[in-house]
Amino acid sequence: MLKCCLFSTIVVCFAPVVIRSIRRARRPDADWVPTSTALLKNMMKGKFKPELYEDGVECPICMEEYTANDDVVTLPCNEKHFFHEHCIKDWLKTNNSCPLCKKPITKEDLAQ
Repeated sequence: MLKCCLFSTIVVCFAPVVIRSIRRARRPDADWVPTSTALLKNMMKGKFKPELYEDGVECPICMEEYTANDDVVTLPCNEKHFFHEHCIKDWLKTNNSCPLCKKPITKEDLAQ
C-alpha cells in the first residue's frame, strides 16, 4: 500500500514537468514564423535552363523533372539548392529549413 501511494505521488508531481518539457521541445524556433508571401518575393527566382545540365534534374520536393522555363527558387544556403517555386512556397509554410541540407532558414535569410 505504501509503495502504491509513493509511486502515485511521484507520478503526480513529475507529470507536469515531463509534459512541459515535451511541449517546449515541439515548439518551432523562436526565430521562425511561417514564410509570408512578401518574404518569398525576395528569394532568388529564375527559370530552369536544361542546357546547363547533362541529365534530367528533378525537384527534391515533388520528385518531378524540371522542364525548360520552369519557375525555380534558389535558397540562400547553397546556390545548387533550387526547387519549383510552388513546391518551396508550400514547404516553407510548414518547415523552417532547406529540404536538402536542413540548414535553418530565418526571416533575415529571406529578406536579403
